[in-house]
Amino acid sequence: TATTDSKGDYSITLGNGYAGGPVDFKLTAGVSTVMVCDVKPNCGTIPTMVNFGSDMPVPTLSMEALVGKANSGDVLSVNITPFTTMAAARARKATALNAAAVNSANSAVSNLLGGLDVLSLKPVNLADPTATGLATSGQITYAALSAAIGKLAINSGGTIDLDAALTKLGSSFEAGSISAQTGTALTFSLKDIVDAANNQLGLEGLTDDTGVVIAMQQTISNAGGSLITPIPNPNAGSPDLVKAKALVQDIRTWGVTLNNLSNPANAFSNQITMAQAVSGPMITSVSASLATALNTLFTTMSNNNGVAGSYPYNDATGTGTVTVTPNGGTTTLIITGTVGTETVNLTATLPSIGSASISTLTLGLTGSVKTTDASKPGVSLTLNSGTSVTANFNPALTQGATPTSSSLSTGNFALDATLAQINTTNPVTFTGKISAGVQRVTSGSGATMLVDFNPTTVGLSGTVASGSNSFQTTIAATIINTNFSPFIPESATNTLNGTLTMSMTATLSGLPPATLTLTLHKTGFGDADHPVLGDANLILASAGETTTLAVSKVDLNPASGTAVFNNTNGASLTLSATSDNSTHTLMVGNASVGTVHQFSNGVIKITYSDGTFETLN
Repeated sequence: TATTDSKGDYSITLGNGYAGGPVDFKLTAGVSTVMVCDVKPNCGTIPTMVNFGSDMPVPTLSMEALVGKANSGDVLSVNITPFTTMAAARARKATALNAAAVNSANSAVSNLLGGLDVLSLKPVNLADPTATGLATSGQITYAALSAAIGKLAINSGGTIDLDAALTKLGSSFEAGSISAQTGTALTFSLKDIVDAANNQLGLEGLTDDTGVVIAMQQTISNAGGSLITPIPNPNAGSPDLVKAKALVQDIRTWGVTLNNLSNPANAFSNQITMAQAVSGPMITSVSASLATALNTLFTTMSNNNGVAGSYPYNDATGTGTVTVTPNGGTTTLIITGTVGTETVNLTATLPSIGSASISTLTLGLTGSVKTTDASKPGVSLTLNSGTSVTANFNPALTQGATPTSSSLSTGNFALDATLAQINTTNPVTFTGKISAGVQRVTSGSGATMLVDFNPTTVGLSGTVASGSNSFQTTIAATIINTNFSPFIPESATNTLNGTLTMSMTATLSGLPPATLTLTLHKTGFGDADHPVLGDANLILASAGETTTLAVSKVDLNPASGTAVFNNTNGASLTLSATSDNSTHTLMVGNASVGTVHQFSNGVIKITYSDGTFETLN
């Protein structure tokens, strides 16, 4: 058993005692049960008038849905509507109430409704403008057809009797046929239902973009005064179709939820944006500035034999002062000034070198690095105690009688830090652990030789926050090209290529906790409009769900991108970024279970092999 929430949603987990066969979902109301009046202008007098969009008491309401087969441990939330109740009445007239009878009845009613899947398609709340604005066209049409039964339930005295209308609906099709145009005291005709649905769509200013209602009207016209007998599809109830529809349902559910959040900062798309806001500068200029500052410290100390003093520097990397302070067995180095595009104020504490040649050195580091130009949005890095750096030198670092010049070759940072946007409204802040690896890159020679430091790896693990919104994230970046300069704009000749992985968690209203992992492969620089070339892989895994959504092979140039959605049941849905009347195949393993057509207006229609369809906007 389960209790519906304020929106009518529920879920039931099948226990280990389930051994196969049909599953019967029965919705039973209680003395305090209410439902939204979805009939416009009102739902009659019960005993007083209930207007469209208001709650009305339904203490005796009963509806049903039958599923042909499921699996032990499945988490199910089957839609229970007037038409699943209609299909259940038909299935119960079969010789045996088995999976074949249930699948046949559900398929017949779905085909009667022009291919709307009565089980998997969720009707939208017609009285909620926000919900209808986000709903697919199929959800709106299905809701209008369901509301039509409420309209037909209002008797001549103005009182609504849903129980009687549902019983009458079941009787209308329990033999597998329905009258095209003539109802009776005990049955509805298909024309009764379609006319009432059209009435509801018109009163609400909605349209049937699916074409289902028009097709049903044509079927009624063709049948004249005869019965209409829809033919069940032989593929109904196919396990592969169940898997495919589960994938599409997850795509639709997550997509609608993410677009309808009351607090958009909790959405994954916003989380990715927030994470990029602080990780991007660390991957590019900040880590390079740290390495350049260290190189300036070490070179200044070496060139001045470790003698105490303040030494100015003024070169291609920036200007400022390095202070050297020997203190027994340690030496303190302080750099204040500019490096690259950042202002630095760093203190390094390291063992005294003496006359030794040092190839590797470990030191502590505190201080700050921040964007120099206060008139532009930037970033600041504050290093807390506990930060350490391992520096490797080639040639070795020396402090001898004769001044020598040594250069940092590679460095590895383990930072306990706060990384924050500055000079901007609603700044994003990262607090936690940052790791970074850098290597020296030289260009030119002699007096024109320029030394840059290219980041090779960057990792962040901690909390990203903006205002009252925060989440945990882990970010890892690997840079594959060694000729990238972080101090000049990225271009076709100065491109940062590599792999970036972000993993983050969020709890969204109405959905279970989920983890999103995004892996971005950047392979080149396109042009000013589409600067990033490469592909991305996204995995969305939610606790308690049986499916995982994966979007892969997404070309980052939106003019030619392709997205492939997969789930753990083997279903695969392909979409193109250029939705210009393209057609794809919906697959489960090696089996084709439907076609996917993308219209130029952005609507995606999925037609399944059992004759049903649904749309994504």
